[in-house]
Amino acid sequence: MREQVISAIDNFELNQGISGAEWVDRPGHTWVAFDNGDVALFEPRGAGVYEGHLLFVSKGREAIENAKIAFQNMLDRERVRTLIGLVPDARRAAKLVVRWAGGKSAGIRNTAFGPCELFVISKGS
Repeated sequence: MREQVISAIDNFELNQGISGAEWVDRPGHTWVAFDNGDVALFEPRGAGVYEGHLLFVSKGREAIENAKIAFQNMLDRERVRTLIGLVPDARRAAKLVVRWAGGKSAGIRNTAFGPCELFVISKGS
C-alpha cells in the first residue's frame, strides 16, 4: 500500500512539489488506502487537528463511502479531535463528496491555489 500512496501523491496535480516518498516519511503523516486506488492522506496541523487530502479515482457513492471510512478511521484514533480540508471552489464534485461524507463547510478561504472551501469534521459531531 505504501507504493500506492507514493504513486498517488507523485501523480496528483496539486502536490505542492513534494514527492510521495518525502510525504510518507514525514513524522505524523498517515493515510488510508483502498484496493480501488483511492488514497486519503492526513497530516498533523496542531494539537489533535489533521488536514486531509482525498486523492480518489472513484466517483459517486463509492467515493463518498470511502471518504466516510477514511474520516472515521482517523477520528477513531485517540489523539485526533478534528479533521480539516480545503477543496478548490471550482471542484464541485469533490466538495459534494466531502459534504456527503460528513464535512461541514466553514466558508471560502483565499489560498495560493485560488478560492477553496474549508471543511471541518470534529469527533462526536
